[in-house]
Amino acid sequence: MHCEWNNTMPRLAIVIALAASAPLARADVAALADTCGASSSYDIDVGTRVLRFDRADPAPRLVEIGERSLRVDGQAIASDAATRARLVEFEQAASALLPRVRRIASDGVDLAVSALRAEAASLGLGAATREEIASRLDRHAVALKRRIATSTGTHAWQAERLERELEGIVADVAPLAAADLGQQALAATLEGDFERSAELQQKAFGLVDELQPRLERRMQPLRARIEALCPELERLHRLQRDFRDAHGQPLHLLDIEAG
Repeated sequence: MHCEWNNTMPRLAIVIALAASAPLARADVAALADTCGASSSYDIDVGTRVLRFDRADPAPRLVEIGERSLRVDGQAIASDAATRARLVEFEQAASALLPRVRRIASDGVDLAVSALRAEAASLGLGAATREEIASRLDRHAVALKRRIATSTGTHAWQAERLERELEGIVADVAPLAAADLGQQALAATLEGDFERSAELQQKAFGLVDELQPRLERRMQPLRARIEALCPELERLHRLQRDFRDAHGQPLHLLDIEAG
């Protein structure tokens, strides 16, 4: 029996982590693509004087907008008065959007941590385990929110990077819950309470199927706030229509799928 639970607990920790990380990862800025149909092949950085769009490939790799001018891969692009006015409006609109995205992302971290804490509380874990989980979640949240507050662009919000971080947070706390439930079930078995032991095992593995939809429901308050960004993204998409490189090709800094 002891060997069986030694094998079960790490397996449980893995599946809990995988079940939990997926809905939390969808709470990041990548949700803009799902909600607004907006995407960009560039990383975007909102600097103090210049708005930068950069990517590894294909060319153009760097687009800079600032001070009524447009530079593409280091080359200044001549613009008429109407285009220069749109450049200014585009830069101002993009700069104003970043703080709103940061607030949503920061509140998303709070919601995610609160959701995980509530789920841990519902498992009937021991007080010491609950306190340790809460402490670890708080530490992760403080670090992640600090990075959000200081970020100036999407380099900090690449979907793969954020998903890895969220998986790491869940993987840090999931083994604590799995071990606690495992010890409770083992204790019940040793006391001859096989019904209680079976209930705990069923509860633990049932969590895997139930956790993802519950967490997704807890994250729903973010959706309306993300939807509120869609008109601004559509405005940016319209403003860029005349932004072209030195060969007269449209830059496509922001793409929006037709709804």
